[in-house]
Amino acid sequence: MRLTLNGCACFVFAVGLLALGIAFIVFGRQLAPADTSAAQAFRTDPSCTAPLSAVVPPGNCTVVAATVLVAVMRVGNAMGRTRSRTPYVYLHFADGSTLSDDLEGSDGRDFVQSVHSGAPARAQLFRGKLVRVASGSSTAETISAPDVSATTDAEMPWVGAVLIAVASLFAFAGLRGARR
Repeated sequence: MRLTLNGCACFVFAVGLLALGIAFIVFGRQLAPADTSAAQAFRTDPSCTAPLSAVVPPGNCTVVAATVLVAVMRVGNAMGRTRSRTPYVYLHFADGSTLSDDLEGSDGRDFVQSVHSGAPARAQLFRGKLVRVASGSSTAETISAPDVSATTDAEMPWVGAVLIAVASLFAFAGLRGARR
C-alpha cells in the first residue's frame, strides 16, 4: 500500500507554507533596520567594546556586578522526540533585581559547564538588556545582544524564500495529484 497526499492536502500545505514564508520575509525586513542600527551602535560604542573586567566609559552599555543564581542547560521538548538544550543564565544584582536570558552558541555552553551557582559575575547591559556575562574565565553573549538579533533578521528572508520554494513544490504535487 502506497501512502500519498491527495491534491487538496498538498494545496493546504502549500498555502500554509506560503503564508509562513511571506511572514518570515516581512518580519525579517521589518525588524532589520532597527536591529541593524542597534547592532552598529553596539559594535562602535566604546562602552560596549570595552572588556568586562575594565572600567567602562559612559555610553549605551554599563557593566555591573552580579551573582550567578543559575547557569544551566535548559531542556525543552517543542514538537517531537528530540530534546533541545539551550544554555541559560539567571543573575542577581546588588540592588535586588534579577535578569535572565538564553546564552548564544558554544560560548554559552562552555559558560554553563564552567560556572556554578553563587559565582560572582560581571554583566553587560545594553540599553537595559542583558547582552553579555562573564564569570571567572568564561564569557558568553546572550540572544538579546543586538548583533545576534541583526544576524537573525538577516536570515529570516532566506528562510522565508526556502519555505515559499517548498510551498511551490507542494502546489506542484497538488496539481499532479488533482490530475489523477
